[in-house]
Amino acid sequence: MSDTNPQGEALDRREYFRIDDAVHFQYRVVADADRAARERCIDQGLECDFTVMSSLAAIGQQSAACLRRIEVGNPDVAEYLAMLEKKIGILGRAFIAHDADLVSHRAVPVNISAGGVAMHASESFDPGVVLELHMLLLPGLHGLICHAQVVSSEAIEDDEDGYTYLTRLNFTYLRDNDRDTLIRHILRKQGEMLRQLRCSKEA
Repeated sequence: MSDTNPQGEALDRREYFRIDDAVHFQYRVVADADRAARERCIDQGLECDFTVMSSLAAIGQQSAACLRRIEVGNPDVAEYLAMLEKKIGILGRAFIAHDADLVSHRAVPVNISAGGVAMHASESFDPGVVLELHMLLLPGLHGLICHAQVVSSEAIEDDEDGYTYLTRLNFTYLRDNDRDTLIRHILRKQGEMLRQLRCSKEA
């Protein structure tokens, strides 16, 4: 991101805010020899079905200012374009909903930021190992594919889902658009938590 981009600076300031969340996960170890090829594949968007919602979110963010200008001059056209965007979003969610392989996996407890993730796992990994993560953020069904390096993998008491390790990872490869999507997801979750906290205090 450019240092002269005010929006980019705002996102950077929020990059390492962390939240507790639950994310649908798939992961696999990436060999050093395969890493560059896998990163090229991710960068070119070849996993398009899985990442369709995050790609649509990035396009929507880029076109938001244009849509606001159209709304000022021609609200009917703006309303029509907004309805088209909703239709495309429905189609995108249908792609994800039919990915039975991923949706069948349980949502895993995580503590996540735009810089890395700590996740519950049923196996341990050596520090330095690189994993390819397929993460499905809820409820927007934004699919992100990235590489992350294991920082630590600590044994924990079995939780109710049978996870026995807490694995901490730092993202080593995450597309800029996907990082922005993750930051917006974190900010939305934070906003929801703050609203719930206020409501509980007022009750």
